[in-house]
Amino acid sequence: MPGVPLEEGLDRESREDTPGQCTYSNSEGTINMVCDAMSCQQLSLRLPPPSPPPPGQAVGPGLPYQGAWVLRSHCGTLQVSVLITAQSEDETSPGLPAAS
Repeated sequence: MPGVPLEEGLDRESREDTPGQCTYSNSEGTINMVCDAMSCQQLSLRLPPPSPPPPGQAVGPGLPYQGAWVLRSHCGTLQVSVLITAQSEDETSPGLPAAS
């Protein structure tokens, strides 16, 4: 099978696909996902640096981050969307276990 061109964000020397797996990435190299025929096992995401808070506002747990990408590999195309939120220790989301 042909390899992924370097301009698509995949460093071929350090990240060879094992048989049956595909590594998908964006052109900037900020997100990578490793999948096989049944599921995806690994997601690597490099977030942009945080914005400084407005003057006079305390630094909190952070603003939500949302992103969507089209990732490519020699196996095809994968669409990924991510939503990341930060919560204080006493907050939990419905359906998520409380931290212990």
